[in-house]
Amino acid sequence: MFGRTLSDRVRGLVADDPESDRGQVGIGTLIVFIAMVLVAAIAAGVLINTAGFLQSKAQQTGEESSAQVTNQLQVVSRTGLVNTGGSSSSSDVVTLFDNVTVDSGDQIDVFVQSQGTADNSVVNFTGTNSESGELQIGQVDGGSTDAVTVPVKVEQITEDGTDKIKLTNVNTGSSLTYPASENLTVSNGGSPGSNAMEVRFVYEFEDTQFGPTTLNATTVPLENGLGAGSSETIETQADTRSQQFVTLINSTGISAGDGGGVLLNDGESFTVDTSSASALTNADGDSLSVSEGDTLSIDTSDSKSFVVNNEDSGASITVEGDGSLSPDSGGDITLSDDGEKVTAASGNAFSTVERGTDTRYLFARNIGDGSSITQIELVIGRGPGAEDIDMSGTVISMRAPDGSFTLTYAPGGAVEDTTFTLEAVKDDDNTMPVLSSGDRFKLIINPGKIAAGETVELTITTSSGAKRVLQLRVPDSLANEEAVGL
Repeated sequence: MFGRTLSDRVRGLVADDPESDRGQVGIGTLIVFIAMVLVAAIAAGVLINTAGFLQSKAQQTGEESSAQVTNQLQVVSRTGLVNTGGSSSSSDVVTLFDNVTVDSGDQIDVFVQSQGTADNSVVNFTGTNSESGELQIGQVDGGSTDAVTVPVKVEQITEDGTDKIKLTNVNTGSSLTYPASENLTVSNGGSPGSNAMEVRFVYEFEDTQFGPTTLNATTVPLENGLGAGSSETIETQADTRSQQFVTLINSTGISAGDGGGVLLNDGESFTVDTSSASALTNADGDSLSVSEGDTLSIDTSDSKSFVVNNEDSGASITVEGDGSLSPDSGGDITLSDDGEKVTAASGNAFSTVERGTDTRYLFARNIGDGSSITQIELVIGRGPGAEDIDMSGTVISMRAPDGSFTLTYAPGGAVEDTTFTLEAVKDDDNTMPVLSSGDRFKLIINPGKIAAGETVELTITTSSGAKRVLQLRVPDSLANEEAVGL
């Protein structure tokens, strides 16, 4: 006891004193307490609001994620249509006798027939001013009037920096090359006094709108044919034409010279050269007022019709692919395109391609060697668990060998590298373009020209954000194929 220090005794006294345990009281303390309660309330409100916002955002994100996962397109089949050839945008062509245009690389059949049974006769081609020699394209034996058919390949080439036309006898392999600025001479090599011969060109091709089409033109329109030892000149021209064009031929059919026909590119302007008519009228009775000197243009952006625009008045008229375009009862009308003219008389419609007994407008022609895909067809439906999909809000990103493109929906037809279209395969509820339960649509894309072995990548994004990526590879060989799986 006596060993405790003074400091220990002091601490013991303080610990035993009940007044040493006192609370804080007064206005200051109350203010601090109230402030703490307010801060806690505000913090709680913020936490509650934040939690609500996060819950709403999470729900929205979940719904969007669910839609992107579940609202998927189901691709039932992938097909590529094999082009009958030619470029999808433009092609080199050779125009013969004003109004029959052959895609470069195609062949045209030359028919030669004697009008009698006398001496042998030989038909030759030469350039009007060329020193490249001559090409024998047909021979009729004496004693026979049977027609001889010779396939001739027509090409536009560049040689020594000069545009030239090359004609090749497919049977013999011999050829004639002459400058594109020249014309072509066809001659009867028989001895004078021999019977005359008829020479005709027949051009057969696959038209994308009308199918198999034949142009049959008499190259030597003489009443008694091409006499022995005589010759005639056929006007020729090398050019590049858009795939989309319209050919206007007069009501008498294909012939040479003025009045024979004009070939009009998409967007190209031409003029009303002479006109006693006051309007052009289509099959539906719609009229486009015209006057002599007016500038007209052709718009073929629609794959099943074309539009004639009067650039002076701003008016236009639509002509269906199987329709007609004729002057009104007021008289004749002549259209001119760089010197080429075509006339339709009052009461007669302009016509174009001869197809059996029909005459039709020709457009969207696609001709050639069948070595590419120019149309992609996807049969699509809703994926498992997907809701209705509005295809009008769908966007397709396409990566092709010639570049990247964004395609949007267009009901009028698929435009190269711009739009895609739909056709109903099964649409019992008639909801197209909305893809509902049980529907099957054919999604059509014009990708341009996709050669054998090349690849196209499609990213299909629906309006809900669902994506479907497709890798489409063209087979290494398209020979003798009309359609292939991709």
